[in-house]
This record gives sequence, structure tokens and C-alpha cells, in this order.
Amino acid sequence: MKNVDPTKKDIEDLTSFLTILYDHEIKIYSYLDSDVFSGGLYEYHPQVEKFFEIASRLCWNDYEYTKKDVSKMIEPGKIETSSLAEIKTTLTYCVRLERFCEGHWIEVIESPVIKRILERLRIINQ
Repeated sequence: MKNVDPTKKDIEDLTSFLTILYDHEIKIYSYLDSDVFSGGLYEYHPQVEKFFEIASRLCWNDYEYTKKDVSKMIEPGKIETSSLAEIKTTLTYCVRLERFCEGHWIEVIESPVIKRILERLRIINQ
């Protein structure tokens, strides 16, 4: 696949969620009354789902993110100096890990990896 960089508009689409995801008035998820065999354990707020849908767009994908040590890229102070390519890698990791570890989106929002990514993108987009 060809690597496509995000435009200023793509960055604005994502950074607009900074105030939404970190508005303490909304509950980003709720627990479902289900078991392991009947489906998921969490129901995400529609704005969380919309954010990750936008973050899944082609322009944010790093198809080689598994070859990189993302755990080091999200350490304190690293995102704050990341390049756009590194941001794409961390976003891809944040989006895709939910498939293998339900609740990962909660972790990256609350930790706050996503907040740090969005703040960095605002700086990059200036």
C-alpha cells in the first residue's frame, strides 16, 4: 500500500476531538451486561467510535507499525517531540490494538496517550 500523509484538514478533523474526548461530562465507555461468549465487555461513547473511525483513515495508517517499538514511542516526553510519521505509527497502534485487547481504547484515552498525540498534532499543524 502507498503511504499517504494527512492534510491540514485531516489533522484538524482529529484534533477537534481533544475537547470532546477529555470533556469530563461525557462517559467514554460503559460496561455491558454480557459474558465473554456473547460479545464485548464495553460500549464506547459514539464520539469515541467516531474518533477512532477517523484515526483509521488511510492517511493515518502506518502499515509497518508492528516492526517498530511503539512502547518506547509512547513513553513520557516522546510523543511531545514526535514527527508526523511517528504520530501515524502510534495512532495505528492505538487503533488496531483494540482488535486484540478489548478496552485498549479506554487505556490510550485515559493514560492519556491520545491527548498527547492530539496536542502534538496541533503543534505540527501550526
